[in-house]
Amino acid sequence: MANSGTAGYFCGGAGATDTIDKWTFASDTSAALGTGLDTGVEGPTCMANSGTKGYICGGHDGSGYVDIVQTVTFSDDSISTLGITLSDDNGFAAGFANEASLGGP
Repeated sequence: MANSGTAGYFCGGAGATDTIDKWTFASDTSAALGTGLDTGVEGPTCMANSGTKGYICGGHDGSGYVDIVQTVTFSDDSISTLGITLSDDNGFAAGFANEASLGGP
């Protein structure tokens, strides 16, 4: 998921890892965030509300698909788990972003 032109975030990975890496576009550098996902997952779906938060949803934890939804607040890279979950266990789905409003010509 991406925070507009500032940074991109890579979440989870093969072997159901709990790592979140932040790629800073201006300096072409990468670093792991201090805290990771509550549950290590492979194939989470990520989406972004650019400039505000990123959402990490579902994935496979090695035993099965999960319905967890976590957020990364872009201003301070804090991570939290939402009290709501996906309506079904999910993983390996397409993500999306709210980059700008839609408008006519």
